[in-house]
Amino acid sequence: MSDNKDITTTTGTELTTPTSLPKCFARDLVDDIERFRGNPHHCALNSRSRKETQKAIAESWEYLNSEPYLAPVRRLELAERPAGQGDIAKLFGLVMTFPNATKADLTYFQGRLAEFIDSRRPSELTVGVIELAIRKLEDTCKFLPTIAEIREAMDQAGEILATLRLRASYSVSCHNAAVEQLTKPRYHPPGLSIEAYDALYAWTD
Repeated sequence: MSDNKDITTTTGTELTTPTSLPKCFARDLVDDIERFRGNPHHCALNSRSRKETQKAIAESWEYLNSEPYLAPVRRLELAERPAGQGDIAKLFGLVMTFPNATKADLTYFQGRLAEFIDSRRPSELTVGVIELAIRKLEDTCKFLPTIAEIREAMDQAGEILATLRLRASYSVSCHNAAVEQLTKPRYHPPGLSIEAYDALYAWTD
């Protein structure tokens, strides 16, 4: 049995209190997919012009320390926190809002939902996954969702967070690669003059 067993039981205030989140947190995470596409200077960082690369590194550093980069990263870091019982309880509370289910239906359904939650890996149960899944279910389900629909919503949420993490990491790796390229010693293969190497592969200025 996974470490998430009995996740819905009450064991302490620190676990049963939902994570404090900014207003419109889930909406902003979804919007970040469109507005947060990685380092906007990545093309210039790969320039063969030393001057252009130096300029791009300075602009990239400024970007990495600006709100357009830091705000989505802070949201992502909050979204990647492990979900506590209070966060997961919000998912259980969601099913109570559907009027089409009887009390008996809800009792059985919540039992099955608890088993499903228990089967998820810890990395699949984050604050962001729960919040994005709830948003998806609220937007798309007119009736009590099935376990399959909840699984699909959580999987889609995980994909959103993975995409954002990739873009955040790529923004930094592009910057670091350009810095390394700019500062490493010049090299040319044996038998090829450095002038000839520069003309083919290296800096153009």
